[in-house]
Amino acid sequence: MGEFIKKLSDLKEFTLDLLYPKYCIGCGVEGCYICQRCLRKLPYLSPLNCPKCGLPLGSRPFCPRCEEVSALGGLDSLHSVFRFEGLLRRAVHLLKYNNFRALAPVLAEQACSFLKIGGMRADVIIPVPLHPLRIRERGYNQSSLMAGELGKLTGIPTIEGYLVRTVNTPPQVRTSNRDERVKNVQEAFTCTGTELTGKSVIIFDDVCTTGSTLNACAAALKDNLVKGVYGLTLAREV
Repeated sequence: MGEFIKKLSDLKEFTLDLLYPKYCIGCGVEGCYICQRCLRKLPYLSPLNCPKCGLPLGSRPFCPRCEEVSALGGLDSLHSVFRFEGLLRRAVHLLKYNNFRALAPVLAEQACSFLKIGGMRADVIIPVPLHPLRIRERGYNQSSLMAGELGKLTGIPTIEGYLVRTVNTPPQVRTSNRDERVKNVQEAFTCTGTELTGKSVIIFDDVCTTGSTLNACAAALKDNLVKGVYGLTLAREV
């Protein structure tokens, strides 16, 4: 059985190499999709970020918005690995819109390193779900692909089907401000089952702009008595 699994893995790797020859999307060097030199140039967010919403801090303990209001809603904390710009933006767009699924493991490795350095732990990882109609259009959920790889790397189980998107809302990129984004995803998610009652969850998504989608997910999870909900995204618009 072990030999059979290895052959399947080798066949998958061979197929990916045929579909997506391994050239760095940043500099074109052969052998990998993002080379070590380009990885070092990715726009990492400063570790000095607001512990509530994840935005960069000045000299204050919290960002100005979080000092005045609860910016998190149902989230207990929100963290992002990169700023959404440059090569990282290109990588996300290739994965999300160009069916470049081979980038999912590469990007998940960066999220895994972030989790290990920050000591962020939870009982399960849940990717932000797409509505079934959106899945049919695109064929896959890019956040689900990365979350699955992240689960393999961290040993934290990745669960799908528990959090469900019941409303096919327009993409958040089509909204013009924070208020529209909040209204766009209000009550768009629901939970099924009770197996996560009392447990902690990492909600994973590709990009965070205002946190509205993650907050809506967190609210649905906490309505179902999930203990702690921590948002993690690969990138953040700042």
